[in-house]
Amino acid sequence: MKINPRQTRRSARRRLVAGAGAMVLGGGTVFGVVFAGEPAHAAGTVTVKDIVLGVGANETQRYVTWYADAGTDSVVRLEKTAKLTEAGGFDSHAVDYTAAVTPTTGSSGGDVGRFPYRGSALLDTLSANTSYTYEVLAADGSASKTFTFTTGNFGLGRGFEFAAFGDPQLGADSNQNSLSTSPDLKEDAAGWADTLNALQSDASDDNLPLELLTSTGDQIETANVESQWDAWFAPDQLRTTPYAAAIGNHDSSDLGYRYHFSLPNNDVTTPELQTTAGGDYWYTYKGVLFVVINSNAQSSVKDPAHMSFVEMAVKANPTALWRVVSYHHAIYSPAAHANDTDNAARRPTYTQRLSELGINLVLQGHDHSYSRSYVLQNDGSGADRQNPAEAAAANTVAPGPGGVIYVTTNSASGSKYYALTEPKAGTTSDATHNGKYTVQTMPWAPAAGGTHALHWANSVENQDNVRTYLKVAVTANKLKVTNVVAGVCDYPNKYTTQGVGSWCGAQQATTVLSDNDGTSGFTRNTPKAGTPRYPSNNDPAADKYTTTSGVAPVGALQDSVTIVKRDED
Repeated sequence: MKINPRQTRRSARRRLVAGAGAMVLGGGTVFGVVFAGEPAHAAGTVTVKDIVLGVGANETQRYVTWYADAGTDSVVRLEKTAKLTEAGGFDSHAVDYTAAVTPTTGSSGGDVGRFPYRGSALLDTLSANTSYTYEVLAADGSASKTFTFTTGNFGLGRGFEFAAFGDPQLGADSNQNSLSTSPDLKEDAAGWADTLNALQSDASDDNLPLELLTSTGDQIETANVESQWDAWFAPDQLRTTPYAAAIGNHDSSDLGYRYHFSLPNNDVTTPELQTTAGGDYWYTYKGVLFVVINSNAQSSVKDPAHMSFVEMAVKANPTALWRVVSYHHAIYSPAAHANDTDNAARRPTYTQRLSELGINLVLQGHDHSYSRSYVLQNDGSGADRQNPAEAAAANTVAPGPGGVIYVTTNSASGSKYYALTEPKAGTTSDATHNGKYTVQTMPWAPAAGGTHALHWANSVENQDNVRTYLKVAVTANKLKVTNVVAGVCDYPNKYTTQGVGSWCGAQQATTVLSDNDGTSGFTRNTPKAGTPRYPSNNDPAADKYTTTSGVAPVGALQDSVTIVKRDED
């Protein structure tokens, strides 16, 4: 809801910058990141933090959500950027959208308490192809930092891009991971921020604009640890491009997710869809229907309930050009969770109903690895490849009616990776589909000359132990799905820095430690002497992991497939 614009003297405002404390171990910042969890108090009385720009019900809307340390009446002040004063201030053209400021409950683990209030406002009178600047403004004049976002066409037009991130899971497998001072947590935060920076740089060269960010769940490691949420919210891209989050198992058990995100068409009442964090929701963006499932709610009763929710969303949007479903627990993946009993239990219901409902693309997480399925279909007799002749790792596919591609996203922060696992005979994710297909293999380290057998449903499997993001280019008749390298073996990447392994990269080359500070070990996050800091990768005194070959550079494509819409679809 908006209220009448009003003119406020900037000199009378007391500005509170959300997230003014730099993420440091001393004097240096990491990739220019600022911890949203370390707000600086100015002269005002209200502090806000963890501001996020979220999707609305369609491309004409945005949600803004935040934490506040007081329940003061607040608004989101919005103005077309071109109408700001010469000094960059708001004037009489600004519009104030009334916020719902409500109390939070529950406690936070670690050294950062949960703020007692959360605020949310829906921006619902936006214009197409317009740059907007906004701030959170409390009734006492306290204001957040300003942020800017841009709308695109309303309608598909020539197309757009969206990104998907798998399992940032900030704080995973970390020492003192509930403390904002934890070097391990800060390493994860640095990786997450660097991935967003890599995406932003990559997308700036693309033909289509990047307009939407999505996730497949597990934003953080521990659902009620606000220091981890603060670290996750640090990058400013989360305030300038709308974000649509899925609930992962690490997000599911607390209200933190529900407080941090405002979601359109959000079912928070149907019991079969719920965990503490929330339920299922859907939205459209430029003719694409996105349905986000809380796969943590799982049973023989809950799985059909999720599919009924998808059906409801599909029926509500009969003219959608593409249909995309996201959830956390991958039912086809290549690593530690590939053979989990709960994922096997989801397969019959999910695959049949998603085929019947005409879903084109499914985005999944949970397995901290990458895979892309063949075009799969379940006509009621069980899932199978729609075209038995489809080549492995095909660059172009043209699914027939009922054909679905399932993609599992790898870690977007470098906090944790899972090694590929071998298919298990006698299961619904074996190597041959009970003898129907020839075993497909790929090179696999750390054993020299080693190979790995792919699960029958997967056309591509990958674990390079480097950060990645998924990018999807949308046009009227094509979806181009690309998995992109966001980081290399060196910091920030806990696979190497925490000694999980020493081989990474496209050819699984063994990394070599360059012990530049003479401590006989990797000590980037515990320097031998001097002011604690995060050295730059260009610092000659910093320890590094290096390889002579096999590591793809940031921006390299790990996998790419174009999904072509058939005329009869």
